[in-house]
Amino acid sequence: MVILNPRTYDETLELCYKTKDGLLVLGPPGIGKSAIPLQVFPRIAKKNNREFVVWDKVSRDKKLEVMVYSHLLIYIVLENKTILNSHTICC
Repeated sequence: MVILNPRTYDETLELCYKTKDGLLVLGPPGIGKSAIPLQVFPRIAKKNNREFVVWDKVSRDKKLEVMVYSHLLIYIVLENKTILNSHTICC
């Protein structure tokens, strides 16, 4: 287990994107488990000519589009699953 602060969480998300590793984030409400990825992933997407999509916030049509074109690697998708104060961040 690694304890992260906002800066190292940001860096860890960037590293996880580059290495294609998943990340399980645990902690109490209000510490940035969701807010920081919502700031970091749009920046990563822009840098890599991709579109950032928050899965639980987009329409059914957009989800179908993402699934159909996922092989083109044009999306970064954040699926924010809350399970007892933990978040699974996938990209």
